[in-house]
Amino acid sequence: MGIQLLEPRRVRHPRGAYGWVELRFVTQGYLERVGRDAALVYLFLCAVGDRQGISFWSRAKMAQMLHLDREAIEVSLNRLAASDLVAVKDRVVQVLPIPDSPDPSL
Repeated sequence: MGIQLLEPRRVRHPRGAYGWVELRFVTQGYLERVGRDAALVYLFLCAVGDRQGISFWSRAKMAQMLHLDREAIEVSLNRLAASDLVAVKDRVVQVLPIPDSPDPSL
């Protein structure tokens, strides 16, 4: 027995920019570990990144779009980098593949 689509005329297909969130972000506990603000920033970065996960959005624009202050953006980026989920250099942020074995100390 297959699963019936709820809206068969509205199946998602990537267009334009390319982004996704790996299921392991949830199943390996990253969602809980990084906290609400960092999870929101991660979701945003996954949505706005190019095919290689690169985003050039400024901290100010991210803060405005996500209704967070700039300090919350910086703290979130630091938590995501410490969890090996993103790489950050100046204005460039790259979403990385979910590590195969999560760090249990996070």
